[in-house]
Amino acid sequence: MRDIIIYATDTMADWEFAYLTTEVARAEQARPGRFRVRFAGDGTATVRTLGGLPVTPEIDLGEIDPATTAAFVLPGGDTYADGHLPVLGTVDRLVAEGVPIGAICGATFALARHGLLDSIAHTSNAPSFLLESGYDGGRHYRHVDAVTDGGITTATGLRPIPFTTEILRAAEVFPDSYIDAWLELNSSASEESFHAYMEQAEAFAGSA
Repeated sequence: MRDIIIYATDTMADWEFAYLTTEVARAEQARPGRFRVRFAGDGTATVRTLGGLPVTPEIDLGEIDPATTAAFVLPGGDTYADGHLPVLGTVDRLVAEGVPIGAICGATFALARHGLLDSIAHTSNAPSFLLESGYDGGRHYRHVDAVTDGGITTATGLRPIPFTTEILRAAEVFPDSYIDAWLELNSSASEESFHAYMEQAEAFAGSA
């Protein structure tokens, strides 16, 4: 059993991690015993999402074990302009161990001001947004929905589905054929893409 760990912090944006938790649950329903979602925080006090939902971290950041962590994800929020030093230290520790990292929306700002985006391809809500962090990585900014480089996935907060596909790939939750079909279904919403997705879902479940 491997962990997909989500950073729990006040104002964490609900929609930016909801697709991921749902798809991991779907994977576990089809083929149990492979992955679980856990929330980790700077302590284990309950936080509130941007939508007002309570989330209680199961573990402290210091308890994260790189050996059993398939991915560590930082949702966006309204509090990343400063602080968050414990989670940035955790990111440093996990990057050193080769654990895939995901940051979306405001969380990309935290990674930028920490220097983690200075030398890798990355994206965010806008180039000007990250420039306010004082980082030195502007030349590596990509005008795309989501991008992965150097083990770090970044995305704009307006594109949680492409972000989720990158995390699912990095953590190897599903085969690429399933992820491609899921992305196409959510992009086109066509009947054809639905049937193609269902074929992949059935194939995945049948491969257990």
